[in-house]
Amino acid sequence: MCGWIAKNLYEEAWYCFVYGQFLSSIILGMAYIEHTLAALLFGTGRSHLERANISELLREAVSLNWLNQEELDSIQHARKMRNNVLHFRRPLIEGGIVHRSVERKEQPYSILEEDARYIMKVMFHLIDKEAV
Repeated sequence: MCGWIAKNLYEEAWYCFVYGQFLSSIILGMAYIEHTLAALLFGTGRSHLERANISELLREAVSLNWLNQEELDSIQHARKMRNNVLHFRRPLIEGGIVHRSVERKEQPYSILEEDARYIMKVMFHLIDKEAV
């Protein structure tokens, strides 16, 4: 892992998921992904990326062949999920949690759980890549 903060982001994201705190696991899971990418890039001497946003980090990771297109797409999709809960969205905006809930005739909570599960999978995949 990439240090103490990353370790705690990982653990808290996972604990929140296990205890059904899906909003928190979505936000913390993406924070772990972003933090880990930044730390890995920083560790290779790319100090100009210390305060980079996720888009910049992903661009650099792809340029170094650290991420393939499928992995990039997965993280981008996870980022959209995180943004749906982190930033205000007008009610029933297409792709939003409430819109998807109405469209699928499911409770918003189950949509949150699905999104959190997706982000946990992306997070675990990044851990697997980092371990190699």
